[in-house]
Amino acid sequence: MVQSVEEDVYEAPSAVMQTAITPHNASGSIQLRWEVKPNTNYPSPGCMFIMHFSELQLLQENTIRTFNISINNKIIGNITPDYLYADASLNNEPLRGSIQYNITLHATANSTMPPIINALEVFSIISTTTVPTNAKDVSAITIIKKQYEVKENWMGDPCVPKTMAWDWLTCGYAVSSPPTITGVNLSYNNLTGSIPEALSLLSSLTVLDLSGNQLNGSIPSELLKRAQDKSLQLRYENNPGLCINGTCPSPEGDPKLAIYISVPVVAVTVILVFVLFCLLRRKKKGSANNTVNPHNELITHSYGSDSHGHGSMQLENRRFTYKDLQKITNNFEQVLGKGGFGYVYYGILEEGSQVAVKLRSQSSNQGVKEFLGEAQILTRIHHKNLVSMIGYCMDGDYMALVYEYMSEGTLEEHIAGRDHNKRNLTWIERLRIALESAQGLEYLHKGCSPPLIHRDVKATNILLNLKLEAKIADFGLSKAFNRDSDTHVSASILAGTPGYIDPEYHATMMPTAKSDVYGFGVVLLELVTGKNPILRTPEPISLIHWVQQRLQCGNIEGVVDTRMHGVYDINSVWKVAEIALKCTAQASTQRPTMTDVVVQLQECLDLEYGHASSVPELSIDHVSKTRTILEMDHLERMAARSCLHLLIILAAGVLQAARAQPDSNGFISIDCGLSGTASYVDNATKLSYSPDAAFTDAGTNNNISPEYLLPSGSRVFDNVRSFPGAAAPRSCYTLSSLVAGLKYLVRANFMYGNYDGLRRPPVFDLYAGVNFWRTVNITDAAASITAEAIIVVPEDSMQVCLLNTGAGTPFISGLDLRPLKNSLYPQANATQGLVMVDRVNYGPTDTFIRYPDDPRDRGWRPLIDTTRYVEVSTTKTVQNVAKDLFEVPSAVMQTAITPRNASDSIEVYWTADPSAASAGDPPPGYIAIMHFSELQLVQGNAVRAFNISLNDEWLDRMMPDYLYADADYNTVPFRGSNRYNLTFRATANSTMPPIINALEIFSVIPTTNVPTYAKDVSGITAIKKQYEVKQSWMGDPCVPKTLAWDWLTCSYAISSSPTITGVNLSYNLLTGSIPKALSQLSSLKVLYENNPDLCINDTCPSPNGKPKLAIYISVPVVAVTMILVRKTKGSANNIVNPHSEPTSHSHGSDSYGHGSIQLENRRFTYKDLQMITNNFEQVLGKGGFGYVYYGILEEGTQVAVKLRSQSSNQGVKEFLREAQILTRIHHKNLVSMIGYCKDGEYMALVYEYMSEGTLEEHIAGRDRNKRNLTWTERLRIALESAQGLEYLHKGCSPPLIHRDVKATNILLNMKLEAKIADFGLSKAFNHDSDTHVSTSILVGTPGYIDPEYHATMMPTTKSDVYGFGMVLLELVTGKSPILRTPEPISLIHWAQQRLQCGNIDAVVDACMHGVYDVNSVWKVTEIALKCTAQASAHRPMMTDVVAKLQECLDLEHGHAGSVAELSIDHVSKTNTIFEMGHLEKIPLPTMSSSPSTR
Repeated sequence: MVQSVEEDVYEAPSAVMQTAITPHNASGSIQLRWEVKPNTNYPSPGCMFIMHFSELQLLQENTIRTFNISINNKIIGNITPDYLYADASLNNEPLRGSIQYNITLHATANSTMPPIINALEVFSIISTTTVPTNAKDVSAITIIKKQYEVKENWMGDPCVPKTMAWDWLTCGYAVSSPPTITGVNLSYNNLTGSIPEALSLLSSLTVLDLSGNQLNGSIPSELLKRAQDKSLQLRYENNPGLCINGTCPSPEGDPKLAIYISVPVVAVTVILVFVLFCLLRRKKKGSANNTVNPHNELITHSYGSDSHGHGSMQLENRRFTYKDLQKITNNFEQVLGKGGFGYVYYGILEEGSQVAVKLRSQSSNQGVKEFLGEAQILTRIHHKNLVSMIGYCMDGDYMALVYEYMSEGTLEEHIAGRDHNKRNLTWIERLRIALESAQGLEYLHKGCSPPLIHRDVKATNILLNLKLEAKIADFGLSKAFNRDSDTHVSASILAGTPGYIDPEYHATMMPTAKSDVYGFGVVLLELVTGKNPILRTPEPISLIHWVQQRLQCGNIEGVVDTRMHGVYDINSVWKVAEIALKCTAQASTQRPTMTDVVVQLQECLDLEYGHASSVPELSIDHVSKTRTILEMDHLERMAARSCLHLLIILAAGVLQAARAQPDSNGFISIDCGLSGTASYVDNATKLSYSPDAAFTDAGTNNNISPEYLLPSGSRVFDNVRSFPGAAAPRSCYTLSSLVAGLKYLVRANFMYGNYDGLRRPPVFDLYAGVNFWRTVNITDAAASITAEAIIVVPEDSMQVCLLNTGAGTPFISGLDLRPLKNSLYPQANATQGLVMVDRVNYGPTDTFIRYPDDPRDRGWRPLIDTTRYVEVSTTKTVQNVAKDLFEVPSAVMQTAITPRNASDSIEVYWTADPSAASAGDPPPGYIAIMHFSELQLVQGNAVRAFNISLNDEWLDRMMPDYLYADADYNTVPFRGSNRYNLTFRATANSTMPPIINALEIFSVIPTTNVPTYAKDVSGITAIKKQYEVKQSWMGDPCVPKTLAWDWLTCSYAISSSPTITGVNLSYNLLTGSIPKALSQLSSLKVLYENNPDLCINDTCPSPNGKPKLAIYISVPVVAVTMILVRKTKGSANNIVNPHSEPTSHSHGSDSYGHGSIQLENRRFTYKDLQMITNNFEQVLGKGGFGYVYYGILEEGTQVAVKLRSQSSNQGVKEFLREAQILTRIHHKNLVSMIGYCKDGEYMALVYEYMSEGTLEEHIAGRDRNKRNLTWTERLRIALESAQGLEYLHKGCSPPLIHRDVKATNILLNMKLEAKIADFGLSKAFNHDSDTHVSTSILVGTPGYIDPEYHATMMPTTKSDVYGFGMVLLELVTGKSPILRTPEPISLIHWAQQRLQCGNIDAVVDACMHGVYDVNSVWKVTEIALKCTAQASAHRPMMTDVVAKLQECLDLEHGHAGSVAELSIDHVSKTNTIFEMGHLEKIPLPTMSSSPSTR
């Protein structure tokens, strides 16, 4: 037994210490190695080594075992182990600074025995200094968690670590004390019960928001006391059961029941009082007073509420007196901020809402014009990411604006860190703030009419609320465009803040929307760096230039704000930094639009949330430490039009299944043209190759000419299978028993070898299933050609087909299929595949690596130019990192090349081959995957770092890790060049030349073609087998259309698989019975005349003679399914012909007077309306509410007056709701309300006049004075309408569902600009978490009603998408949503029937006379059908629809061919280029020549 000594601090057990090792060679040493892997939390981790020793041999006299212990050649101790006693040696301080530690035990000079070691423990050091949340706070919040049964995301410590703090909590982090809970926001969480006393135990609590719940009982007195002394911001509105100011609801019965009873009782009471009020008013003479001071709605207000009373109707911004302001602010007690105009004060309205009061100082000589300008602008713009104005004050000399209160102050305060009570923003929070701010600016530039330029975008003008939601503020310097043709506005005074001012604006005095983009770019840099826009280090330098200097060396870590402590995804930081630099380009034309910026920031946020791999248009993360190359300017969204479908298994019974199975590795290895049934084992790979008879039933076997036989070559090239005869253009192999959805490497080999004696090598096409793979062009009879693709196979089989193009007989030598993990080669997915151009192993030219060195059986071609490069190699294993995306074998990574001259670069190029693309497709895009590993142990201060560039454009910076495989790659294909030059050049601080181990080049092919419907394939395959049809029945029955099987008729739908609709086998001398498989072709009509031996109606003829059977199956009668929409009570067609917005109005006017400032919606009397409409002379339209009349205001502005009929029993609630909504929403594609009338029983809304009437009138063509709309006009109308709906769904707070989207509710002005109208049926979401709203009555218009809403009575934003899809179909077809031909049929089904045959011309409105781009028409039709999918989950969002329609409009304008600028971004140890996709087909890439190394 080995004993432990006294006070043993490790107590290694005797069982461990009873064994040890010692060198075989007595003079040898023991060497141990440990490698360190840095991570984000511990970039330089420390290591502790504990070595355990005990002498196990009783040493004889004069025998000594003593040895030194050294780590990385530094002796740390000497040991002589005691016999049968445990001893230990260790390093007292953690070892740091190396990525590899070499421990050596070496006998001393006087030792007679070699060293020994019994056990070893290795530890890395972690910090345990993080302090948990204050114990009392934890106890209190745990009680709250238990009472409210909060489970989701309330686990672990409430505040620590910061990145995992509980949702809805805000924590304060001090340097030397535990974190405390400073904010709790449980608003709108459907909480019930009382407010727990435990909240009073949170001693540091400064913000508590419990609004919008169903809480009851009293508010704890301690909380009320703290709220009164202003140490706590307490919000509790919209909790009807709470006791407030000593007044409690009735305590009898269940509190919820009291709410359910009291709300309708109160509502009924209000209605009765209102009716009584109206009756009394009727007795009064004259019109009502036109002077009102209406109030802004409360925070608890919901636009979508179904109960509106006249008295509660809020149609103006609230007007305050100076005395009101004194009361609200407690005599201007608390100052929030100060500007040139004066001070901003904190205030509380009577119902508890917090506000900010911006009061103009009477002594100030600044800001009067800007102050008034801001007031006027804020009455006309509304967006969830713009600060809202609650009201204003114009009381004598006193002028003030009252805003919503933003409790977290300015973004600049958080970035600068001046307020120590404010914690540092995380990267995700910074990203979300950037995105929300960008959305606000995008609305100003694109959603306002006229558009607005802010002119002072900076961090100080971005405010944050309690949830850290960002809103743009301070519109005092804003300018408007007054004409559509304006690209800028002129200014006489330079406005803005130093550091943020656009240099082009500074030079020209003409600000543009791109001036705001410049300022926003500076804000982005502040968010990344945490620094001011102008630095002093010590000389003043722009933050832009400071960042550029550091990023030129690829050093992102030297730029990022250190207060984020490395907690961020390096990819998204790089991408934001590049967006910022693009925004701050010197020339405005080089800057993106805010729409572009929004799209790109959304990508960054998705990347940070780790969602990149969940959507097809986002890219993947890489290996090792993950690097990403991002394409910034390719902003189109690639919506994968369908999953990749290769072909379903054909003729399973015909093929010899037992011989067509994958081997134990999942490999299929076929020697094409090999006779017989015997397999053989390949000498090089030891893989078994089978004959091909089990995989195809076409073609003939041939041996190559003896002169081309190579004794040392692969047997697979000794013979070929050829497919002669023009009657069989397509010949296929079927590979079965695959794993559906798995990624596979498919390889086809060809060597002509003059097998036919003609000495005419052929040219033919190769297909992977129904998708074009590549063209095979044989030019040398002795040359072997390999075609390799990486694709996802969606079914359990696939086909490889050779297509005769008329340039010789197709043939094939060999066919291989190898399974890959789905995580490998992420650029290959369901919608695109990779076609290998070349795969190079840099190193000795005598080693071609395949299986078993590469378990995936990839072929690595050796390459080195010994005149320019030298080989670097190692015999040590090069390891793959976890989640390696390529798994390059160690045998490949063990060799590399580096320049002979240490100052030289490595250069590689390949050339594009446009002829390799499928006919009609653009040149290919390319993927380059570069593999690196450091093979030399870099000593001391030596550094190997190099930049990678493509065609002189910098891509990335690389520092290979020692003996670890790393990769750099793109996911957005490189396009637009005839030649691609990759250069690897050492950085300025590198002491060693660049290195590269391996390179893979791929072209990209689309795999979006959809194969024939599986049941139809199965049925027709059985028929093929029974009747032994071979000629031209190969491959997919229907796809491609040009290769569809003879005697079949196929139907081609937009969004589903083709189906077989007709089979004509008449007069083909067929015999036997009619196969049951024909019944699988469900649409067929059978004609069986002239078959005398058929049994008909159970009567069979006499069996004389030889029975003959002829079958004729005609094109079927397509069944028509109809959705009968129940007619429900809803809004009638409210036909309004509103008109162009008044030309005299301009938001951006620089001249404002007190008298002309318009801060409310105008209130009209009934007498005013009579005068405006010339006593209601001209009727524009009529609805269930009453009539719409044409009118002219006193200054000449044309208007539409919507007057509610007193005799109407419809539309009162809807009428009031529409009025209230229109006061709070503003967008250039929504009809604007100019004013309203509430005069006794008279109620009216006054709109802008839209002279060209409704879209429905133009489509139906009822008004012969209106010309037919062109396709471009229809597209623009569709896009503008979609933008209006997108604003309702995404830009409003709360978001709105229109619920009656139809062509009648889209109005057109003189310029045919479209605006959404009629918000009487609209509904709002009241909480962020809502996905739908509940209704008791189905509303809408038959033909446009979402079937899911019809079934559930719960409309969603997707209900609007459905209605809009119907409008799109109307624009394409010129037809009504319900047709009568003669029976009623939905326009959706009518269009689907015709599109199944691929006949778009039969669908398009003949009134367009064929003047349209057929691609854009197809695209819009497909969008429409996606929008009208039966299941709402399958419909796109309006944001997606807007992006797709913009693509269609670009296509129609001829912009589709423009190539996005290549934009690259760095990554930290694996690179990615990603792009948002679009609906258009991915261009088919061509093959290119192999890369060469110069």
